[in-house]
Amino acid sequence: MGILYILVPSVAIPLAIALLFFFICVCRNNQKASRPPAPRQPKPVRGQNVEMSMLTAYKPK
Repeated sequence: MGILYILVPSVAIPLAIALLFFFICVCRNNQKASRPPAPRQPKPVRGQNVEMSMLTAYKPK
């Protein structure tokens, strides 16, 4: 009988934590789905973020 005092909490506590995280994730996904999607901005392509005006303004002496 004493082993049940060890086994039951060792199974029940991780199971309760896993269920808590599962419900949090489900609720967050439902909130994201109910909101209208925000307009996406295109990601800058590497190497194209330098403005040409800065390059033409530089005049070596």
